[in-house]
Amino acid sequence: MLYIHIGRGIVIRSVDIIALLDKKTVEYQREKHPSFFYDMNPLDLDDEQYRTLVITDQNKYFSPFTTKYFTSQLKREAKSRKS
Repeated sequence: MLYIHIGRGIVIRSVDIIALLDKKTVEYQREKHPSFFYDMNPLDLDDEQYRTLVITDQNKYFSPFTTKYFTSQLKREAKSRKS
């Protein structure tokens, strides 16, 4: 099992990740479907220097890392499982 550092000292299990949304997608969804963000502090979206929204079944995290970083980590884990 792989643990991934997502920023601000937070480490989560890779198997808990449901979705990774880049900032552009988050901003688009915020405009189209604001109800998705009701349980988040809207100031977080404005003030936080995030690049990715990491969604797990328990929480939503804003991460300064890119979605490319996360996908490379997850691919590396999948590759190591096959070995």
